[in-house]
Amino acid sequence: GSTTTSSSLTLNAGTGGIITTSGMRIVSKTAGTIAGTTTLTTADSGGTFSIVKTNVYTITLPAPAPGMNFRFMVNDIGNNVVSIDASAGGATVIGIIDIANVSTAAIGTIIRSAPVAGVGDWVEFYGIANSIYFVRGACVSAGDWIIN
Repeated sequence: GSTTTSSSLTLNAGTGGIITTSGMRIVSKTAGTIAGTTTLTTADSGGTFSIVKTNVYTITLPAPAPGMNFRFMVNDIGNNVVSIDASAGGATVIGIIDIANVSTAAIGTIIRSAPVAGVGDWVEFYGIANSIYFVRGACVSAGDWIIN
């Protein structure tokens, strides 16, 4: 059901539901810690996820759609590579990552945290088309994020 007041509109689609109306996309927001191989879904859009680097693993994003977004932040000093694979549906990643205060073009399909990636390094993915994620992020040291 929906509830309308003078200053807001509340829509309830149930657990993990997606509502699309008049070009506006509202999705459930999730958050949590990822410490192993994970496949995210459109229901996870809007979430902020901590990356734990105690193991080597891959986080797989769903095929992009306009309005989808995912945020990741390195949460420990583990010594392993974590890959974020955005290639579902033939998607491409395009954007800029600030690497040690130098803006670096990011073009590819997979972004990896280097073994030396530090706490607080972050990256965000925004669905801007059905085949493109816009990406932006930052890291303290050169080489913390590797774009392939």
